[in-house]
Formats: sequence, C-alpha cells, structure tokens
Amino acid sequence: MGPKPASDPAQWCQASRAEPLGGGPPDVLHYSPCINHPAWREYLDLVVRQLAGVGYDGMFFDVNTLECFFAEHADLWQGGTSWARVGLLFWNDQVFYEHTAHLAMVHRLVQVLAEAQVPFDLVTEEGSRGAQRGTVPFLWPGTTPGVVAARMETVPATKIETVPGLQSYEVLLAPMLRYLDDAQIARLLNYARQGGNLVVIDPFGTDDKAARPRRTDPLTEFGGTRKEFCAAACGQGKLLRLSSAAVPARRSDLWCLREARANDFVRASDYLNEARRAERRSGMDFGPEFIKRLEAVVAMTLRWCPPRTDPAVYLHAYHLSPVQGRPERLAVHAVNYRVPILLDPAGGKGYDRTRAGEAVVHRGLSIRVPLPRATGVKRVEALSPTDSCGPVKWLVRGRHLALTVEELKIYQALVVELE
Repeated sequence: MGPKPASDPAQWCQASRAEPLGGGPPDVLHYSPCINHPAWREYLDLVVRQLAGVGYDGMFFDVNTLECFFAEHADLWQGGTSWARVGLLFWNDQVFYEHTAHLAMVHRLVQVLAEAQVPFDLVTEEGSRGAQRGTVPFLWPGTTPGVVAARMETVPATKIETVPGLQSYEVLLAPMLRYLDDAQIARLLNYARQGGNLVVIDPFGTDDKAARPRRTDPLTEFGGTRKEFCAAACGQGKLLRLSSAAVPARRSDLWCLREARANDFVRASDYLNEARRAERRSGMDFGPEFIKRLEAVVAMTLRWCPPRTDPAVYLHAYHLSPVQGRPERLAVHAVNYRVPILLDPAGGKGYDRTRAGEAVVHRGLSIRVPLPRATGVKRVEALSPTDSCGPVKWLVRGRHLALTVEELKIYQALVVELE
C-alpha cells in the first residue's frame, strides 16, 4: 500500500471513553479518525485503490467530521452559561399527576419560540424533595447540535425569596402549572416583584402538591384570565395572565421530519406540509403574532432575527467567561433545519428508505445579539464543520451586536470576542 506513514496513525484519531466493544473487554477505547486529517485521507485513497484493484464496486466509510469538530471546539459551550433571555418552565412533576396539558403546552411554546428565533432555556424544577431537604434545585439546560450542556444551581431555602438564577431571565413562561405548593408560587411571584416579566398560562396553582383544590385563586389580586395581552403590575415587574387559547395551537411542526411506524420509517413531511398549507390558508398564527403581542407587553425585543427569517433557522447562545489565555466570549450557534428528507425508491428498510436532500441555503441571515453590560466587541469569527464560512459583518448598536451571515447552509458557530 505504499511507504510507512510519517506520523503515528493514533494521531489521526480521537479516542472516546472506554467501553465494551462487542464481546471484548470493558476497557476498549473507540477511535474515530478525522476525515479532515491529510494523512487519513491519503490512507483512505490507498485503501480504495487496493479494493478497486481486486474488483470491489465500492466501499463505505463512516465520515466523522462533526464529532471531530465538536471535540476540538468543545470550549464553545462547555464551562459556559446559556445566554438565553427567556425561560420556559418545564416541571416534569406535573406529569406525575397525569396533568399532560402542561407537557402539551410546553411543546406548543417550544415550537413558537424556536421558529421565531427566540433563544430560550427549559427551566426544570426537580420536585418537592429538594425543598424538604432545605434546598430548591433548578436545572438550566441549553442545547447545541449534538451536545446538551446543563448547569445545576442549588438555592438555599432560607434565601428562596431572591432566586438569583431566575432573575437572569427577562421573561419567564409558566405554562399550565396546576399543582404547586405555596413556596413555589411565592418564588415565581417574587421573580416578577423583583423586576421580571412572568407570563402565566392558566391554570396556575389551582391545586396544591397533595392534589387538593385551593379555596382561593393564588392570582386573585392580578385579575382573571386575559386573552387581550394586558399585563398587571407586580412589584417592579409585570404579570401577564393568559388562557391556553392565546397560544397558537398548530398541527404542523418543522422539527418532526419523520416518524416510526410498524418498525419502519415513513415520511412525515407529506402530512406536515399539508397541515401547514391548510393552517396557512386558515390564517393560523404560527407564532410571530403571539411573539409580537408579547413583545409589546414586556416592552422589549425577544426575537434575535427579523420577522421574515425562515422558521427553520434555530439559534442558541452561550456566554463564556474569560479564562487563562482566552478572553470573554459569546458563542452563537445557528442551525438551518431546512433540509428535506426524501424517500429513496431504491432503498431498503429502516433508515435506508430515506435520504437527506440538499439543504435550502439561508442567505443574508441577520442576528441581533444582546451584549453583557459595559462590554465592547473586538472581533467576530465563524466556525463550522459543514459550511464554507466567510467573514461575518458586525456592528455594535448600543447594548446589542448586529451580525450578518452571508450564507447558512447547515450549522455555524459565531464566536464573538468581547473586550
């Protein structure tokens, strides 16, 4: 196959954690060669020539560019904190009461926020056990392609009135939290009293954690359910109380590209596209009008992109504190989900029946990023394992940074170096 490689082949690879490989010992390392490594590419060329010489029609390589990229650039989210300004309460203990309406409303709001380029965090309360132990844990997860990062903060019960983690959100959405104890209600109302914007979608605390109906509405002082997006003052902040009908209830969902039925994969896009066309004909609000009315109430811009941006563009950002040899940074992760899933007539069963079509490139993507207080911007760089990144146009306007990406094909990380 040619001369001995000049470098150790182990250097062409990235080792994962030790785990069993087949029936082998439990401490075997898996190695993932990087297709971008010139020595590995040269080796693959030699292998293909050898196989072609003995009559093979072709061969398959599991190209691993994404894993290599995210391993090399893990500092774009690891050790950082989510830079989302909106928190969406997803309290899974509501499901224990078979209160599935909460889960359904969270899903509706995820669709609305994601398709409107409103970066958000799912804020999960881990149940009453934390409070009984004297602490109230919260989980803030943030997502990037292929990676889920999370940070856990424990708020002492004696300081529960301050809830410093929640105050990092300018808007907090509380969707159909029917079962709450008194401390949880107080905690969320204190978030608003300290200057936050609390958006309650009824019901809210109508029952306690023992599933006993409360005699009085915990939000009586703020009026009844209001569909007209009229907020009530709550200390230094605002409380907006809505009915479930105020949140768009669509059937179409851009993120569900295919679904499993009878152990086989079939296209879901035909149904989803038809549902979207029908909803568009009926004048359904997919979310932009809801966000517009919400922005008017809280008197701030929640969307990071202009209203006409393709809803298949998804954004999330991280704030990365300065460490030795690295300045303070923001990392904005932009993903284009406008990649059609096509049915391959020549395919077999399962995954072989479908294939990805060509991505619909989003051109001229404008992003408006909030900046930390009293910071400037030194430079902006785009990184990607999938796209050919050009220079990013940027301009600081007050406390916001305006970014313009010429083309977004699949995924880019926009790294903002602060000063």
